[in-house]
Amino acid sequence: MTASAQHLEHLHALIQSGRHPSKTAAVSELIAHHPKVRQGYKSMASALKNTLAAYRKHYGADPLPRPSLQRSAPLEGWSSEEKRRAADQELLCTNVRLAKQKHAQCDRNRIETKAFRQHARIENALEAYGQALVEQLALLQTTCPITASAPASSTRRLPPSWCTSVISISTS
Repeated sequence: MTASAQHLEHLHALIQSGRHPSKTAAVSELIAHHPKVRQGYKSMASALKNTLAAYRKHYGADPLPRPSLQRSAPLEGWSSEEKRRAADQELLCTNVRLAKQKHAQCDRNRIETKAFRQHARIENALEAYGQALVEQLALLQTTCPITASAPASSTRRLPPSWCTSVISISTS
């Protein structure tokens, strides 16, 4: 059903009240109060489009300048239901904004934690590798002693294959 002249007058009053940020929001409220305006349309969007077209045809493109919302008394003249809906909408917007902030912070923390874990793994691996080298050198020192006080010519040298076989035996 198309909007009647009475519906269009009600829509005009809603638009001129300045309570809605756009004409579409005012039409949405009109349809909420008068469900018959929505009947006969497949979707809410087509009901909005056709109702706005009828409004423009009846009142012209932009009939009167809308009064701006005044910050001193923005809720003046609003019913308690309208105030409650506005508060609910504000809470919803705030909750969405905070959820986005929380998600972004979780992402940053996840990236920082991943980088720290990777750095710690590398450091732990290097420390374990260094410790294993120290142990192998200590074992090599006990099996193949090298004395600094004796002249190099008098030091008993073992073949390199023997030292590597001792190292491989001790690691297994």
